Amino acid sequence: MKSGTLLEEWQRKRISVYAFGPAKLIPEDYFKSAKNYVSQRDFISLFADAIGYAHALRGDLYEVIFLKPSSYSPLTEHTLLGPTYSQAIKKLGNEFIEKHFHE
Repeated sequence: MKSGTLLEEWQRKRISVYAFGPAKLIPEDYFKSAKNYVSQRDFISLFADAIGYAHALRGDLYEVIFLKPSSYSPLTEHTLLGPTYSQAIKKLGNEFIEKHFHE
């Protein structure tokens, strides 16, 4: 979200953000849209932004997609290319291709 401070509001409102295991959750209205993908065992997202995480559990302020963890280790759950987040990234990539390149 720090990079968003370098932009004017009209510029931010043109950007859709997908955050994976963010240390700070991105409010859904800060950009055009902001989706935070968080593994249920990613403790970095939990402890780095405990207040935001509490709001996410209540369903306000943030759009958070809680992902089913692929391991029991909180450390491996935070890696972007680990199974949990890479599956979500692959799914989003396939949806993008289907939407924009499917004939």
